[in-house]
Amino acid sequence: MILKYWLTISLLVASLLLISTQVFGSFVYYPPEEFAKECPVIIAGTITETDNNSAYIRVDAIFKNVLKDAELRIDDILPVRTSPIREYIEDGKVMSMWTSVDIRYDKGTVGIWLIALYDKAYGFTIERNPVQHQSLADEDALRTKGVFLTEKEVLPDGNMADKLYSTDEWVIKIKQEEPTRMRTRKEREERERRFYATSVVAGTRVRQAAYDSGHDLFMWSKEYEKPDGQGDKNRFEAGVFIGYVSGVNIARRGHRSGVPSLDFCTPPAVTRSQLCDVVAKYLEEHPNERGALGGFSADVVVTLALAEAFPCK
Repeated sequence: MILKYWLTISLLVASLLLISTQVFGSFVYYPPEEFAKECPVIIAGTITETDNNSAYIRVDAIFKNVLKDAELRIDDILPVRTSPIREYIEDGKVMSMWTSVDIRYDKGTVGIWLIALYDKAYGFTIERNPVQHQSLADEDALRTKGVFLTEKEVLPDGNMADKLYSTDEWVIKIKQEEPTRMRTRKEREERERRFYATSVVAGTRVRQAAYDSGHDLFMWSKEYEKPDGQGDKNRFEAGVFIGYVSGVNIARRGHRSGVPSLDFCTPPAVTRSQLCDVVAKYLEEHPNERGALGGFSADVVVTLALAEAFPCK
């Protein structure tokens, strides 16, 4: 029975991805090395407190700080903006509401933080995209990708040094670069949209596979990892996970989008179980990308996992 589940789901997912007009889910994925260009500060740290619209990060390591009027030291507490908590009254009780584009993190969350600054009055922010939170385990990989690189300038004595900005100068720079940055992103997204061509079946647009979240995929992976003989194993959800991974592999393997972190080339000899194990491990190690709220869609998470494990040469 589980074979029927994964085969049906894999063919469905592959079909939906191949005809979908929506490339990504709640958030467009940007490679961290690209997003880092918008971030004057990149640190490793732990969230020590949160409030309605902010998090307070204890600085554990500093990878980048190009602001000459915002000195940072180890153990400093850096306030950053997060999505606000939206409250409403129901039956006389104060309730909190989240949307699919909210990004907040719990107290105690650790990681590498790509901290953006677009407006001096608004301040530092980590609520633009989930890519702003990276795992500490990925430090070497991020360094290799150039995430921590800074612009250089020639000093009067001929030596090279990091180019530094005042906060005002950084905001002006970001605003001046915005048209170019948006044009580059739109061009890349358009390449992806051309790959996932529009299709209409019987006059009705097909449901998009990107409606499933990375969190959904993570929950299905937990069922997949249970031994077959375990009584509480949900065989349908395990089959959905296998089918989802297989479907994305069928639809996207070998496709060159121009974004290495989204391209994968799985070898012919790789087994279905190996693919599923890779994705399950990735989900476990990257909670920010499969968060119940504020994460990527299921198809994007599978793509990122397979691209990391099987990059195209």
